[in-house]
Amino acid sequence: MSVNEIHTISNLNSFTYEEMRRDLLYVIHKTEIPDTYILLNREYKPLGFGTSWVRYEDFPNLHVYLTVADLAKLKTKLGASLYLFGEPPWNGKRAARNYLKRLREAYQILGDMVVGKEQSSFVDCFCAVP
Repeated sequence: MSVNEIHTISNLNSFTYEEMRRDLLYVIHKTEIPDTYILLNREYKPLGFGTSWVRYEDFPNLHVYLTVADLAKLKTKLGASLYLFGEPPWNGKRAARNYLKRLREAYQILGDMVVGKEQSSFVDCFCAVP
């Protein structure tokens, strides 16, 4: 997805808007499992899930195991809260570029820590955008 495609989301139907809220990484969130975080969307659900109630522990394919050093690197790049965007990337080109930059930075640190191979492919497609 390019910056221009993200930018035009505001002109598209609400279904596309909901897809972005469901499928884009929003925050790296602590789980009940020691040293384990999960990749969540804007609804605080695992990527790809909507509004239904979920247990984070049931999605090990989206878990990342962070050492103290890894966590420190992420907090340096993303801030202590580990959110990837304040302004939603669908609000305009600048917001989309900022989001993609932060996603690349997070992915450089996370690398292969994401257990699910399909998730790595998801992030690869966004990080490949120039």
